[in-house]
Parts: sequence; C-alpha cells; structure tokens
Amino acid sequence: MNLLTNGFMSNCGRRFGPSEQFEADSSLTTVRISSYIPGMFEDSALRLLIYAEIVRTGETPVVVTLARLLGASLDDVRASLRRMHDAHMLVLQPTGEILMANPFSAVPTPFLAEVGGSRWFGNCIWDALGIIATLHADGRVLASCGSSGERMELSVSNGALTGQGVVHFALPARRWWEDIVFT
Repeated sequence: MNLLTNGFMSNCGRRFGPSEQFEADSSLTTVRISSYIPGMFEDSALRLLIYAEIVRTGETPVVVTLARLLGASLDDVRASLRRMHDAHMLVLQPTGEILMANPFSAVPTPFLAEVGGSRWFGNCIWDALGIIATLHADGRVLASCGSSGERMELSVSNGALTGQGVVHFALPARRWWEDIVFT
C-alpha cells in the first residue's frame, strides 16, 4: 500500500489527497513501507525500552544489554536498531551501538539537562530542552556559548523558559539529516 497516494499522509492536520504531489527531499533515506511493517511492533517495544533505560539509568543501553532485557538475539536487536536508524528514529555509531536516541545523546556533550537531580546529555541545546519537555518536568540546561565559551544556564519552570543566551542553528531544519551529528 502506498500511503502517499492513498491520502493517509498528513501535513499540519491536513490530509494530502491522491492527486496532490509534493517533492521528496533527496537527502532522506527511503524506507519501503513493506519492509518496515513486519518489524514495526517489535521496533516500537525496543524503542520504548531504550528510552525507559535512558531515563532510569542516565545512560544509553548497549546492544548486548538490550538483547538481554528483551530476551532477543543480538542479530534481531541490531536489525531493529538499523530499521530505526534508517527511519531517522535514532542514530547509530559505526559500531552499531546507539549514538543518539533524540533528544538524548549517548556520549557527553556540552549540553547537560538536569531534572530532579538526574542528568542527561542532549545532542544540542534544542535537544537538552527537549529532554526536559519529554520528561514533562521542571529542569535546567547547563551549556556554554559555542562562540565565546561563556557559561549559559536555561531553566524551565511550569513550561516557561527563562535564562539568557543565544540558540544558534547552523543549518535549516530541512538539512539536519544530511549530517545529523554535525547539526
């Protein structure tokens, strides 16, 4: 089934009809729906487990840990992670381990989100704020200015952002996946 021509894709609450056309971004990885659907439910369970472990432990679980927690084979976990990587749901390191489970980073970055005494690294300032939003909590982001190195602290309380600094996006959002690690 082609979801694009059967009117199932939505854009800001509006459904595209069968006759409407739109230009695909050539930088995106094409994922055939027919090859993704068989693993979709298992992938969703694994994705939820990844996020639960990150929140619980403050660290991104490695493939071996995920396989043990799921009672699955390493090959099945790696295949699921690859499908999610190809669908831009997470980013893998060349080794096959998780690098980014957005908004969380598996490696230390200059963007530290703090909520209720727990800490997680964001991939960028936007993601560090996204961690606080994901957890539906008050928190703060400790970062430094990329230009001057000056300390920055942003706080979120009752959904309101306070603090001073500049949030800079080096690339427009449509180009982020060209090199998501740089972005």
